[in-house]
Amino acid sequence: MMRQEIKDFYEDNKSYCISTIILLALCLLGAWLCYDYFRNEPIHTDTDSTVERMEERIDSLEQRLDSVSERIDKAQETVNGISTTVTAGRENAERIEAGIDGLEKRIDACVQRGGRLANLTEEIERANRERAESAAAPALAK
Repeated sequence: MMRQEIKDFYEDNKSYCISTIILLALCLLGAWLCYDYFRNEPIHTDTDSTVERMEERIDSLEQRLDSVSERIDKAQETVNGISTTVTAGRENAERIEAGIDGLEKRIDACVQRGGRLANLTEEIERANRERAESAAAPALAK
């Protein structure tokens, strides 16, 4: 019996029932949308702030990378300067070594000449002594 009453009520108030069902569906849909919005709003807010922080950190990293790049360039220039200085120092050392070798050869030649001069001096002194002795010997014999 109850079914018949509902059926009769429905047929008498068909537009009212359909409107009520549609209104109830819209209310449920609106409630779901509000629930979903307020449930996800903190997530969106957190996501936005996280994205902003990440962008700030990326900017900071870019600045640091630029600074590091500048430091690397300066270090490379310093290394190039040191390399040039070392190369010049090696060239100077080679010239000095060549000069020292030349001086050693000259010193050796001078030592040899000095030895020859000492021998010559001794020979001259011996010859002078012999002359002096031979000149003095006839004077003693008279």
